[in-house]
Formats: sequence, structure tokens, C-alpha cells
Amino acid sequence: MWQENVEIVRKVHAAVNARDVEELVRCCDPEMAYQPGLEGAMEGRGTVFHGHEGIRHWWQQMDEAWADWSTEIGEIRDLGDTLIVDCVVRLRARAGMAFEASFVQVMTIRDGLLVRSDDYLDRAAGLKAIGPPD
Repeated sequence: MWQENVEIVRKVHAAVNARDVEELVRCCDPEMAYQPGLEGAMEGRGTVFHGHEGIRHWWQQMDEAWADWSTEIGEIRDLGDTLIVDCVVRLRARAGMAFEASFVQVMTIRDGLLVRSDDYLDRAAGLKAIGPPD
């Protein structure tokens, strides 16, 4: 199960990097929830995109705001159906300014699909969100 979940994480990031929103949607459960960290840092936590249409809406917002964006996966830690994924995002604004940030994703996968993903720009906040280890 662990390796299959890691493969889903890699497919999600590959879809983002390939700018393939439909491949990203295929990796997601129809009822999935995504809470991005960058928007949360700018607007306050609480922006959650739901389902396939939510993912497409998030994608459209990203595409309007950024000329280019990509992610790089670092360490992936297994907590059963939940994975902690260390990442770096690289963004380039339409005006040309570049931006890079580290973040942590808390991703939940069930039946081969991403059902929840929460991004945290602060590693400690991401680890706190999942609660103490069993």
C-alpha cells in the first residue's frame, strides 16, 4: 500500500509540473478537498477547494496568477493512508518575478485516489495538524 500511495503523490506532482489539470483530476476522488498553503498564507486559512470542479477552479486561479509554476518532492513519510510530503514550489509571476517556498503537504489517499490534501508553509503547523503519533 505504501508504494502505491507514494506513486499517487508522484502522479499528482507530475500532473502539476506537466500543466495537465485533467491528469490531476484523475488522481483525485470526486469528493476530495484541497486546502492550499500559499493562498492560506495570503488570505488566511480556510480556502478549501472541493471535488473535481474545485480542483479545476484552483487550477484556473493559479493559471491566471502565475506564468509558470512547478513543485519538487523531497522526503515522503508514511502514516498509513496519510502521507507527509516535503515540497518546494517555484512560481514565476506574469511580470517575471520569481518566487520559491518550501511547504509540507498532508495528503490522504484511499482506494488509489487523493481524498484530502492540506498545504502548510510552516512544517510545525503541518505536523501539528495531523496530531500526535500513535
